[in-house]
Amino acid sequence: MAIKVVIERNPKPGKESEMVPLLRQLRALVVNAPGYISAEVWESIEKSNKYLVVSTWKSLPDWEAWAKDKDRNAIQKKIGRLLEQPEQTRLYTEA
Repeated sequence: MAIKVVIERNPKPGKESEMVPLLRQLRALVVNAPGYISAEVWESIEKSNKYLVVSTWKSLPDWEAWAKDKDRNAIQKKIGRLLEQPEQTRLYTEA
């Protein structure tokens, strides 16, 4: 069963320009991940330093494998240093 992964990231003010290229790097990597279907990156209209990534995966195990990927985690560490608070990840399945 397909799942949606929603990740919310709030970069520190002025760090958006550093984070966006890292998000693009993740997107370039994820296209080759087993079970990956699609992803979108959204920037809040109301709060300029709030980003939402919504990705679709064939299954929870596919997402979990990607979440543990060493190349992904190397980029995630760089992103983590730019955030005001830890990112929030939520998983959803069709109701």
